[in-house]
Amino acid sequence: MRRLGFTLIELLVVVAIIALLIAILLPSLSKAREQGKRIVCASNLRQTMIAHIGWAGDHHGQFVTSQPIDPTAGSGIFAVWMRTIPKLPEIGKFRAHGVLADQERIDPKMMYCPSWTYPYIQYNESYGNGGGWFAPDELPASQQWIQSSYHYRATFDAPDWRPAELTDRGSEAIMADAFSHNLRGVDFHHLEGYNVAYLDGHAGFYLDSQYEIRDKAGGNYYVTDAGFIIQEEVWRDDFSGK
Repeated sequence: MRRLGFTLIELLVVVAIIALLIAILLPSLSKAREQGKRIVCASNLRQTMIAHIGWAGDHHGQFVTSQPIDPTAGSGIFAVWMRTIPKLPEIGKFRAHGVLADQERIDPKMMYCPSWTYPYIQYNESYGNGGGWFAPDELPASQQWIQSSYHYRATFDAPDWRPAELTDRGSEAIMADAFSHNLRGVDFHHLEGYNVAYLDGHAGFYLDSQYEIRDKAGGNYYVTDAGFIIQEEVWRDDFSGK
């Protein structure tokens, strides 16, 4: 009995040591898992930018159009397809990287950051009027727009709107993790900052551990003319470093 009791004590000590080791290792494992997701996210942006550059090469140096500035279209900055906008030649109602996905230049799953946890804006998920990617013939009838967890820059030459061109500076930022909504910003991506893609095709990480970009203008600056100008400041002055 005494030997059994000693064995039980030894077992409890081993269990306690294992529990302690797990408690020590879990943060490191979680950080490593997030680092892996961040790498996948950057790869998504780089591959999408390569497709954008290919598109521009096929279209007289002009990148695919984004949703024009429209203060009444609250989802415009996230939307890559909308029922209510006019069809355009070749791209229909698709905009931004949605055009690339529709034309199979990229996998539509690449429009979603693996660290993104904002409800419903996921690949093949729908809610109310919005949601993520569905093939057009599978899109729920109630879904009015397809959203992505990545921004595509719409405000070159703000306050006037024009799409990017191959002749623009290669160090100009054009795509990034969504950053302009206090419910969809850094809290739902990589916590410490944003992956950003540039016109020359490379992607880098912008550190924002103090949430300065997320909290600009109260953290919700995407549905007014002034809000789009603040977004342009982020693209130009923060991400692009001008």
